[in-house]
Amino acid sequence: VVTWWRACQRQGTHSAKTRGEVSGTGRKPFPQKGRGAARHGSKRAPQWVGGGVVFPPKPRDYSYQLPKKIVALGLKVALSSKYATQ
Repeated sequence: VVTWWRACQRQGTHSAKTRGEVSGTGRKPFPQKGRGAARHGSKRAPQWVGGGVVFPPKPRDYSYQLPKKIVALGLKVALSSKYATQ
């Protein structure tokens, strides 16, 4: 129940950009052949400084539903403990 409660408390607003979302040109940085350098297609690829993140965190909801039996058990325990204190 504690893990469920803490999961529901998470804000989930983290975010980073993929290579498609990063601003920049779509032009090839240098020719495919003739330089002796490794081939590259975009300056926004993850291996470049200023490039996108491969699998970036995106905003999402971490909450989930508790099973009905667990909810019922929690209610039973709460009511029985309240009855026991009276």
